[in-house]
Amino acid sequence: MKWSVLTCFLFTINLSFSQTTSIPDSNFEQLLIAMGLDFGSPDGVTQTSAIDTVDYLYLTGYGITDLTGIEDFTALEYLTLQSGIPTKNWTN
Repeated sequence: MKWSVLTCFLFTINLSFSQTTSIPDSNFEQLLIAMGLDFGSPDGVTQTSAIDTVDYLYLTGYGITDLTGIEDFTALEYLTLQSGIPTKNWTN
């Protein structure tokens, strides 16, 4: 019995420390959902572990206007943007 309670407690702690990335642009998040990197309907966040291995993003033609969250795409090597998306500091 004690083992079951301890296991449930540790599992709950693990879930509460999962890292998320803020994706406030619903069009950006909808694209992540379509790519299988996020699930459900847009809620403004996605799991960081789902996006930190993505190495290519094509963001043209989706109506994305806010790239907040792009900094957590740490494996990103290729990025295609449409004109009109505000730029960010890309030095990191």
